[in-house]
Amino acid sequence: MSTETQPKTEGLGLPLAVIATAQLMVALDDTIANIVLPTIQNDLDISAANLPWVSNAYILALAISMAGGASCRPAWRSSPSARFWSDWRRTRSA
Repeated sequence: MSTETQPKTEGLGLPLAVIATAQLMVALDDTIANIVLPTIQNDLDISAANLPWVSNAYILALAISMAGGASCRPAWRSSPSARFWSDWRRTRSA
């Protein structure tokens, strides 16, 4: 006899919405950066061969800032704001 356990899916809506919104922001940001590349090329007098370096540097800076923000998460957990949202979420689920 095998008993199948269902994966817990309660409470995953908010994290999924946050991740989807973050992904949308990254894609939108990358699109805007690619639209601005010709202007950057003219203003900085960069050859077309060097434009991918500009784009990659921008993406690298974005990734570093996102990783820096993620590393602040443990410090944020003890803040009053985190306690407020934790209490608010607990009262909504009750």
